[in-house]
Amino acid sequence: MKNYLLIGFCLLLALAPLAAQSRKTLGIYNQARLDFTQKRYVAAMAGFQQVVNASDANSLMQQARFFYALSAFKNQEPERAYEALLDLRNRFPDWAHIAEVDYTLAEIDFQRNNTVAALGQLPKPWPKVPSRPRPTR
Repeated sequence: MKNYLLIGFCLLLALAPLAAQSRKTLGIYNQARLDFTQKRYVAAMAGFQQVVNASDANSLMQQARFFYALSAFKNQEPERAYEALLDLRNRFPDWAHIAEVDYTLAEIDFQRNNTVAALGQLPKPWPKVPSRPRPTR
């Protein structure tokens, strides 16, 4: 019994720095989100990049990458945003919010007057638009 308590205590000591690191990463992420909402996009990008580079950011990785790209887009850096969004789509194709990535890529292409590429970015299948009823004669 004492051995199990000793092992449990050692595990807690070993995991404590990981929990502290996770809290630090979460704090950086939250500050970056605040910077984003307050339109401080350069600071937001720096914060999100720190989260992406953190080894313990698994649960925040996709969100941080997405908000990094949005921050770049809002900061008038469409090339950086586009590359970050493509990277996110390639790394996490099954992410729950991947459609938002596709729509943002399409928006960048539309702003570049590249309509064909923009339409190609939109998620498929496209929703069917109901046709208007035709008047009978």
